[in-house]
Order: sequence, then structure tokens, then C-alpha cells
Amino acid sequence: MQENQRKDLLEKWPILGLSFMMMSKIPEDFHDSVEQEFGYIWDGKGKIKEVSYQ
Repeated sequence: MQENQRKDLLEKWPILGLSFMMMSKIPEDFHDSVEQEFGYIWDGKGKIKEVSYQ
């Protein structure tokens, strides 16, 4: 994890983490929501950070 990604996570986590926990019925739903919010996708082998080239 890069330093800017770590800082972004620490800033957003108090709000997002609790919201995702309250919306999730099972732990897997929580993990999926967090990964989606931070831009991780399944590439067929594992989760990777999705990038956009503009």
C-alpha cells in the first residue's frame, strides 16, 4: 500500500467502516463493500487495485 493510499484509508475509515458494518449482514458483505469502495477488483487470480489511465 502506498503512503497516499494509507492516508486516504485512515481519513475515510471512521465513517465508512462503521457504515459498511451496519449495512452488512455477514462479514463477507463487509469485506466486499470495503474492497469495492477503495477500488479493488478481482482479476481472476486475486484482488488488485483498479487503475484508470486518462
